Amino acid sequence: MTYMYFFKKDKYVFLLALFLFLSISIVLHYDQAPEDFGFAYEYGNIAASLANGNGYANVFTAQSGPTAWMLPVNTCIFALIFFLFGTKTTMAMWAVIVLNCMLWAGTIYLCFKVLNRFSGIQKYAYLFVFLSLILILLDYRSFLDNIMDVALINFMTIATLNELLKFRAGDKNLVSLILIAIALPLISPGLFLAFAILLAAFFIIDLSKVLHTHKLRLSTINFSVVRQAVIVIVLLVVSFFSTLTWGSRNYASLGKFIPSKSNFWYEFYQANMLDDDGVLDLRTFVVYHPFYGGKHLQTYKDLGEVKFGEFFALKVKENFKAREYLSRLANRLKVAFFYSLRTSFSHKADTEAFHAEDLIKLISVGYIHEGNWIALDLERSAFINNIQELNLTNQSAVISDWNSKKIIYRRVKGDYKSLMKAILFSLIPFVCILLGAFIKKIRSSKVFQWGVLIYFLQLSPYILISHYQRYQSYVFILQIIFMVFVLSYLLSLVEDRSFKLMRRANYKH
Repeated sequence: MTYMYFFKKDKYVFLLALFLFLSISIVLHYDQAPEDFGFAYEYGNIAASLANGNGYANVFTAQSGPTAWMLPVNTCIFALIFFLFGTKTTMAMWAVIVLNCMLWAGTIYLCFKVLNRFSGIQKYAYLFVFLSLILILLDYRSFLDNIMDVALINFMTIATLNELLKFRAGDKNLVSLILIAIALPLISPGLFLAFAILLAAFFIIDLSKVLHTHKLRLSTINFSVVRQAVIVIVLLVVSFFSTLTWGSRNYASLGKFIPSKSNFWYEFYQANMLDDDGVLDLRTFVVYHPFYGGKHLQTYKDLGEVKFGEFFALKVKENFKAREYLSRLANRLKVAFFYSLRTSFSHKADTEAFHAEDLIKLISVGYIHEGNWIALDLERSAFINNIQELNLTNQSAVISDWNSKKIIYRRVKGDYKSLMKAILFSLIPFVCILLGAFIKKIRSSKVFQWGVLIYFLQLSPYILISHYQRYQSYVFILQIIFMVFVLSYLLSLVEDRSFKLMRRANYKH
């Protein structure tokens, strides 16, 4: 069949994905001004500082000083783009867009190769291409419009899985694995945790094989196993020195050894003491987060980054309540594995009908952001009570406009598209994992086994600390893999059944 010939040519998979993603991105951004693009927010601010010769600094304002708020690899990619095409220019914007499309196309290409070589479902690998393209296009704003680090982390996830599978299959080209060992601690704490645990598991398995053989007879030791165990140690040491280098830079610049990011305690406090349900939303960011000029920006300026983190560490210890934390943890578990609402429900506010001072008050409490209502998830009684506390000049105009947008919010939130998106990226992958665990043909695949391990370990820090839609997107490519495993198994059952029926019919004739 023609389409099967197409999928035998790996490069065509990359080119097809790249063409589709570039086409959508051009439609999304063709008339967008660079000042409205965002440039990955904190990443972009630090990258601009680097490109302009001011060092790894200024995450929130032009003079906010040295930082370890964000990890360096993605930041340095943006800095290189700014150096080549200008800081936050139109050319830089399109360079970022093209790179984002290339990373997504590369992710799909690599995953297609992994499924073809290691999964045991080579016959159905084309399903992955169809499904991944459809789901990215279905939620294109999350993957092609809001450009931050999602594409890079998905690419590194499948690259890590691919290189580990090749390594355990006896591949002797270790350059890629060494580069991954250097990069992962500086890209994603969750992905690095999964990488380190898998390496540790490999070492234990290899060591047990060597010791078992040694008890029998020294001359029968399998030195290929010894070699793999040594390589695992080397990779762990490389990752350790990568982390040590970053931490030492932070010590030199900030006066404190920070092995990963400096915002741990602030993230924890924001999600578990400020946010209403533990799953961060735009309103929490707008009201409090330093990047949006929220209430904590001045605290950051006054204390500096290290003292800022220590200040919120103390506030966490003073205000921590186990019952409230567990309630928020349960909400994050629900988002991760059952119902992940991905639509951003913000609707244009009729700000011209509001009194000027009323609008300022509504912005200050995080009800309106960039001219849009972002408080539509509140119950009407709660909204009215909060509005009354603001002592607005024209309260009726505000409530009337909010009521009209609330009706739209309920209609959109309850439609089948929102429901499908909510379960496609949480419940369905989780169900596929459970089904795969009970189906021998699926659970015996190393792609599935290691993918599940990476999936849970990558999500676990965010579930425990702070979670929202962007963090859920980090495991997107693994979610598709789980779906493809189950779909391929169901298709194989249908094909087997059809084959048996045909044989029976032929036998009767």
